[in-house]
Amino acid sequence: MSSFTTAIPTEEQLELLRQVCARNTPLELHIQANKQLVTGRSRFLELRDEAICIDQPRMGGEGKPLRERQIVLVHFLLSGTRYSFETRVRRVHCSVQLNQQLRVPGVSLGVPPSIKEQQRRTDFRLSLASHAKIDIIVHTGSPLNGGSAPAKTKVLRPGIINISCGGMCVLFDLGDSKPWQSGDIFFLSFQLPEVSDRFLFMAELRHKRPIERRENCVIGFKFLPWSLVPTQKQLVEVTKFIATEQRKQLRNKSKR
Repeated sequence: MSSFTTAIPTEEQLELLRQVCARNTPLELHIQANKQLVTGRSRFLELRDEAICIDQPRMGGEGKPLRERQIVLVHFLLSGTRYSFETRVRRVHCSVQLNQQLRVPGVSLGVPPSIKEQQRRTDFRLSLASHAKIDIIVHTGSPLNGGSAPAKTKVLRPGIINISCGGMCVLFDLGDSKPWQSGDIFFLSFQLPEVSDRFLFMAELRHKRPIERRENCVIGFKFLPWSLVPTQKQLVEVTKFIATEQRKQLRNKSKR
């Protein structure tokens, strides 16, 4: 489940942005608001001299957390390849003329200094952007005994960004995760929407990516077999959840 990125050469970045704006390509936003991860969905609208205009985002959680100069992490898919970049909100209100009859409200983002191409994964990774923040309890230290945290274990409550049947990505405060390294073992406890049972996995830290100019980092975990917990049974339930969410997304798309 390792994840790598490749920087796109500067001369290709503007052309890439022109393409996604011309196609009104969907995108996913990740921001930090009130010390919580907030995710949302939008689409590219227009590329201007120093700004990218996107549709007013549909954010998870309550309220409208976007503010000017706020740092945002943007993910999008183009021709089967996933890209990401980090930038700031320039204006929380702008408008774009889509055609002679239609002008739509939007948000203006700064043109990013770089765009990265994400490595493809073998497992389908489901974004949880459409859900309110999903807490995950991360136990560090010695293995759990009978499903309870061992003594002197630090328990953290970050937010899940996405999940697959092989692992997940989680947003942490940089200070909490500073001493962690690739290969470290953790114990993850969480509950998915509309799933009655709580999951408990042993997992290996596979990659760690600090977010520039923010006190956060994204960490990728790979689920591991664990004799104390029926891991395979849990993976079946995770797979069912992902399949159900995919069907919901397809139904929603068909209604548009």
